[in-house]
Amino acid sequence: MQKFSKIQRVISIIITDENIIGEYEGSDGKYHHRILPCDVDTGYQFTDIKEINILELKRLPKIDDGSNLWAWMKFFNAESKEELDMLVAERPQMKIGKAVARLEELSQDERARMLFESRQMLEWDIRLDKEAAVKSNTIEIATKMLRGGMPVVDVSSYTGMSYSDVESLSKSL
Repeated sequence: MQKFSKIQRVISIIITDENIIGEYEGSDGKYHHRILPCDVDTGYQFTDIKEINILELKRLPKIDDGSNLWAWMKFFNAESKEELDMLVAERPQMKIGKAVARLEELSQDERARMLFESRQMLEWDIRLDKEAAVKSNTIEIATKMLRGGMPVVDVSSYTGMSYSDVESLSKSL
């Protein structure tokens, strides 16, 4: 049996231009949320082996809060070369200047940009194909379950489909 100490730590970072974390006490002005698994009743933190960091660009304050995180989020959210140049000038000690230079290099190299864009398109196509296949298989399984007499609520629970979708499928059979 493997020891838990050998488990590698996993840190996920989600950078979103939507506000996906709701309002809660103490969330005013907060744009970085660090989420760890814990017991919902006691608040006991189970482990720090799995960590999710959510960075919400829409909540980023317009005024610099002095943190490196703010500067990097400003980099991701920049809409013009002027914004990036100003950020580099304000934070010369950070590696943002190197990131800006690399970004400019990639955007000037037409071949590199085309390769990147084609790779991105291929990844999207593969993802969409997988999602379509999973959806098709799920509907096929749900159909078999319904035809076998399984209640709509159970089919919904086992397949992950919404109750209303399974109910619509049931009515169409």
